[in-house]
Amino acid sequence: MVWRCANRVEHGSKICKSFPSITEAEAVRFVCDTLGIEELEPQAVRDGIDAITVHQDGNMVAEVKSAMPEMEPCF
Repeated sequence: MVWRCANRVEHGSKICKSFPSITEAEAVRFVCDTLGIEELEPQAVRDGIDAITVHQDGNMVAEVKSAMPEMEPCF
């Protein structure tokens, strides 16, 4: 399985010419490394990452969600 640019999938290579396909294994390893986890945990991904951008050279960059501030307990 590979991940591709949505524009390439929907409109073909005329619209998206130079963005690489990323293997499932590469995507999983990147997400795990970014979140500091050993195995892919879907909830950790939902909680921790907003988006992943793949550049033309194949480098991936994650937009990591900011941590929620700790709530003061209500008494």
